[in-house]
Amino acid sequence: MTFEELLQKIHTEPDRAEVLDGRTLRTGHVLGAPLRHKELEAWLAAWPSHRLPADLVSLLLRANGIHLWADLDTGRSYTGIAPLAEWKLARLRMWGGLVGPEEFSDRYLALSYHVDGSAYIVLNVDSGMYFFMDPCAADESSVVGASVSELLDWVWEYRLP
Repeated sequence: MTFEELLQKIHTEPDRAEVLDGRTLRTGHVLGAPLRHKELEAWLAAWPSHRLPADLVSLLLRANGIHLWADLDTGRSYTGIAPLAEWKLARLRMWGGLVGPEEFSDRYLALSYHVDGSAYIVLNVDSGMYFFMDPCAADESSVVGASVSELLDWVWEYRLP
């Protein structure tokens, strides 16, 4: 799906409010502010061996973070596409410093966050392919797609209401 199609889908699901334990929990879809060009340039300078696909850069320039069914008080959901500043090597996101690049290549970049740290959307910067990986099965067997369009399809399909 295109970014415009994502926006259309987001508008079909209005915000919700639910009272839980005397507290009102408000949820809805939150898109991060567009990434500024100087932030992108700084990231690219800091990560010279991690080339980002052009369509991913275009997405960041429209929404730096995608949080579907987020807590509207925090702006975060159970899982989502993190802002660029939070992207890390997948091995560091999944295992901290316990695994080195010889065990899990630095070509894998974790783009998402997960409240309990159990799974991530990972970009192979060499191939431009996106994968769903968890620390127990970190391999390329769960393909998300080869483009931002396929990434957005996957994120929408697997959003947690």
